[in-house]
Amino acid sequence: RSNLYRKIISLTTFSPAELIRNIRMQHAAHLLKTTGIRVNEVALEVGYDSAAKFRQAFKKHHGVLPSEMA
Repeated sequence: RSNLYRKIISLTTFSPAELIRNIRMQHAAHLLKTTGIRVNEVALEVGYDSAAKFRQAFKKHHGVLPSEMA
């Protein structure tokens, strides 16, 4: 487990949790730009149970609200 953690950090400069969060946010942005699905559905699609927490995380990562990205 610790070897995997060190390897991911050396390859990506992110911790595993940060890497997963970045991938989720990139996928969410892609879904919002290319499809017509609602923000709540995108939140569920990328693994967030709460749309409010998704909006907060999305704004922190991208600097804009998900509704502004669509």
